[in-house]
Amino acid sequence: MHDLRVAIRRLAQALAAFDSCFSTKEAKKIKRRLKKIMGLAGDVRDCDIALELLSKFKSAPAAILTSFRKRRKEAERELTGALKRWSQRRTYSKWRAVIESRVRGGIGQDPIGGTAVNALQPMLREFVSRGRRALSPKAPPEKIHRLRIEAKKLRYTLELFAPLRGPSLDGWLERMKALQNVLGVVSDCEMVREMIEHEGGDRRIESALRRRARRKIEEFRELWAESFSEASIDLGPGVPAKPAAASEPRAVRLAAG
Repeated sequence: MHDLRVAIRRLAQALAAFDSCFSTKEAKKIKRRLKKIMGLAGDVRDCDIALELLSKFKSAPAAILTSFRKRRKEAERELTGALKRWSQRRTYSKWRAVIESRVRGGIGQDPIGGTAVNALQPMLREFVSRGRRALSPKAPPEKIHRLRIEAKKLRYTLELFAPLRGPSLDGWLERMKALQNVLGVVSDCEMVREMIEHEGGDRRIESALRRRARRKIEEFRELWAESFSEASIDLGPGVPAKPAAASEPRAVRLAAG
């Protein structure tokens, strides 16, 4: 499920980065359908995360576990049905044909270096802006979630243009992955807490999830201070400079979860 969602995000970012090369109408149509599958896959993924987190509690309410398993089966059934319809309609082949046949200008008219700058500069500015807002002690969960989304978009777009600089982007990508993982735990804890609350609640588990989220928020602040507080928003001729130096052992440890 994770791989499916990552693949969708990567495709969406490629379409966004090279939007000048594609038919606007067809690109929007593809993104709209990808969003639908993303939502269905997200429903399955939410249940998987909830069940995984609850498995850490020896006395998790049986009724809540049963409800989440049922919800997961229903979500899986909807996703499977949608993917089967995609396969039967040969959606992938149609999309590929559309993209290949309706190129508006082509890469030759928009050098890859310029495309990288145009795609990455606004994304990096937005990422830094949302990061600073999320640092506030009173930042609501939604600000953390939005930063996580921006981090994913930036990371996948950086990976798209990585061949321009090769290993020189490794520092950025490693730190972006570490940041995603930390923010992911925060978002997952909040999401599962809300799911449990909807099922009638469990104070003990909800309190434990809040504590875990708070610990990860502190890790986020430390990681941001070490790696992103001085991040440049001037991407130069094609790709960004590396973020402020961070201790490699910490980045690697956080990236590993």
